[in-house]
Amino acid sequence: MPPAAELRELQALARRLESLIEMRAAEENRLSSGVSTAAVRRSLEEHIAYLREEIKQTERLLQKHINHHPDLKEQSDPLDSIPGIGETTAALLLAEIVNIKQYKSARQVAAYAGLVPRERRSGTSVRGHARLSKIGNARLRKAL
Repeated sequence: MPPAAELRELQALARRLESLIEMRAAEENRLSSGVSTAAVRRSLEEHIAYLREEIKQTERLLQKHINHHPDLKEQSDPLDSIPGIGETTAALLLAEIVNIKQYKSARQVAAYAGLVPRERRSGTSVRGHARLSKIGNARLRKAL
């Protein structure tokens, strides 16, 4: 069953925010690479300022969207109460988790995000260190 319309809109806003943040980082990297031409520097600075405003606007739209949908708000409030998880991160998590109520434990959510350890073994002779499986939702991992 496809996600509800409010969830699809939340995902679209969250993915737009992710794109804007990536664009800002790219432009900031270009600016810090030592651009010597004044016109290019000015253009980069103006674009970065524009992207910062777009990021703020998109964050506001995310919060407004969550506040207008009681089910999303109900799922967002417990996430907001976790130290280190702000409103924007909670919105990004909700957009990728889809329905947190479908998981029975935090371990299941961690597995979905690809944040559980995976043992590396080859027969009886080769044993590697346990590493994160990274099989799962990359956007969710990135938000965390």
